[in-house]
Amino acid sequence: DAIRNAVERLFELGHREIAFINSDLSYNFADLRLKGFIKGIRQTGLRLFDNFILDGAMTGHAGQVATTKLLRLPCPPTAIVYATDATALGAYKAAKEFDLTIGKEISIIAYDGLPEGAYVTPALTTFKVDTAKAGARLTALLIERLCGTKVEDLRETDAAVFQSGASEGPPILSSRELAYRIKKVIDRN
Repeated sequence: DAIRNAVERLFELGHREIAFINSDLSYNFADLRLKGFIKGIRQTGLRLFDNFILDGAMTGHAGQVATTKLLRLPCPPTAIVYATDATALGAYKAAKEFDLTIGKEISIIAYDGLPEGAYVTPALTTFKVDTAKAGARLTALLIERLCGTKVEDLRETDAAVFQSGASEGPPILSSRELAYRIKKVIDRN
């Protein structure tokens, strides 16, 4: 529900062009987060743009590349949701490349609650996972699996907690205005 909540939060702030940078779909969590994004888009009544969903980003560099790709679209998103904090941290380099201020000209929200998110400027808004609790539960599930429990019977999720940063805010530019500003930066360089 965290990714759906991220979409709803951005919608409530006034964003209407919201994109999603996902991890590798071979991981179960990536599929769940994609479903959450789609559910959030549908529940808010927004249009789902296929080119606003990018899969396969697993690192900060991949997040930077994916963010750059989205920002170079003719009508870029004004907000981006990231499946992981690691990929969202790459957005900071992409934003700098286009002279954009995160939390102002582009808003981002991620998922994981990595400590590094607190040390970027502005601090990353994220949904934090209780990693100690998750680790203990994974250990218990592994023991259950070793004792013969079917994999299908071991899947479970736990709610992530919203951790406010300053990487999201109301849009100050429309998608077209953002595209124009990015084009001016590209032409200047």
